[in-house]
Amino acid sequence: MVKADELTARITWTCVGSLLLLWGCAATPRGSSGPAGRTPGAEDLRARAEQLWQARQKEDWSTVYVFEEPGRREGLDQQQFEEWHRKNEPFVIHDYKLGRVQTDGPLGWVEVQYRSTIRQFPALAPREAQRWEKWRLTDGQWYPVPRNELDRYPESPAVRNAAEEDRLRARFQEAWQARQRGDWAALHALLEPRAREGVTVDQLATDGQRLEYRSCQVQWVEVIGDRGQVRVAYEVKRTDPNLSKMPPEITMITERWLRIEGEWYRQMMGGAK
Repeated sequence: MVKADELTARITWTCVGSLLLLWGCAATPRGSSGPAGRTPGAEDLRARAEQLWQARQKEDWSTVYVFEEPGRREGLDQQQFEEWHRKNEPFVIHDYKLGRVQTDGPLGWVEVQYRSTIRQFPALAPREAQRWEKWRLTDGQWYPVPRNELDRYPESPAVRNAAEEDRLRARFQEAWQARQRGDWAALHALLEPRAREGVTVDQLATDGQRLEYRSCQVQWVEVIGDRGQVRVAYEVKRTDPNLSKMPPEITMITERWLRIEGEWYRQMMGGAK
């Protein structure tokens, strides 16, 4: 069995792109310390968020462009970026107010209240909204998480239930140990009731045995209300004899869980992202 630290090394050195930026890996995002060797904290994040939201309100798209991460800017022409926003940006920000700011290692969250209208309907009254914006450290600086990657990161701790996250983490470990033992009946019992009605233990075993789950590393656990998510890095190898020469793969999965009558059960949905 591959140990957790070996799995971390494999994630860090053999995977590309977003895996290098995942919260919870042994390696932090590249260059997470600032120029003076100090890791940017909550006050730095607040200052960055203030600058970005000012630019959004003023429609200063050249400044907004700078808030794209360096790796993304390499393939993004600034002139085209600004031109697109001038013509297509759907929302007009009338005013905003930053609230709480939280950080956890290379991840950050900024609470924002703002009023906006849709550009195509300027006569409509501004609509008020509030959200926690997700940020991450890259190259020693805070950047907002790109929209297409938002679901790879947990929500702010301010809206989560830390005590239940500990319980869900333990429940996940129970499921992982059952998978390691090949105890499909125990895994079946951990499915939410509706899912258990639609799949037998034998069907679950047949499906599960297509992959050999060699090791796992939990990236984060999130609980909001009665819904939970567990972001996991699995090291898997296909068991098909025709694919025996294929090396193991690192698969990222966000598992969905439900709390039913005080206990956590896994949903039969979710997948690699």
